Amino acid sequence: MYRDTYDSATGALRSRLIFFNESPIFAGFGESTDGGAPGGAGGGGSDGMEQESVKALANVTPLSTSEISKMHRHVLLVRRVVTMRTKGKLASMYALVVAGNGRGLVGFGEGKDDNAGKAARKAFNEAVKNLGYVKRWEARTIEGEAKGKWSATEVVLRPRPTGFGLRVPPVIHAIARSAGLSDLSASIRGSSNPVNVVKATIGLLCGGVAAPPGLGDGMGGSLRRGDRGRGMRERDEISRARGRRIEEVLR
Repeated sequence: MYRDTYDSATGALRSRLIFFNESPIFAGFGESTDGGAPGGAGGGGSDGMEQESVKALANVTPLSTSEISKMHRHVLLVRRVVTMRTKGKLASMYALVVAGNGRGLVGFGEGKDDNAGKAARKAFNEAVKNLGYVKRWEARTIEGEAKGKWSATEVVLRPRPTGFGLRVPPVIHAIARSAGLSDLSASIRGSSNPVNVVKATIGLLCGGVAAPPGLGDGMGGSLRRGDRGRGMRERDEISRARGRRIEEVLR
């Protein structure tokens, strides 16, 4: 904005230039963004919605806001789905997200919404609420070979030595990164549907208490869709099966 001023002493006409800037442009550069300040958590936009979502998750989980914000987040699948109602076909977006802290916690979530971004946010919230713990060997791999099946998909996970890396399919790679596994190989047999692969892999890594074997339907039959498998065997169970104790070798 230009503004002209008159100098009475010299009789000259001077001009000066004034800039009017909005405060959100400078948010985060030494200015406070707490409360209802523009550009902060109380402001509008996707950033404000994200911060509100993180605070809501911190209230219902033992995790802090910083831990939730620093989590690995992998959007594995976003697709359009159609639901048949009395009014006709109602279209929405479906998202599948895997989240983890890179130190043993990993989970997956599914979300639906009219907007793909909101669907992914809902899926991330569900993933944080459904986090499970993975028992890692030397904080880099699993203790033994594990096999799991979900629907028409069978997943095989194998431990590997130090420096081997992650030689696994892309979907399992995202899960391993989120869980903090760095040396692993895997193969998929049957269907490679990402939804089935995620459920089979998470059931293997976070099996046991979270996925008891032979859950059943209360009438002597097996719960087909809810039976997530047996889960990964622990070190004590492998030792009993082999008849000898497994000890860690110090290098």
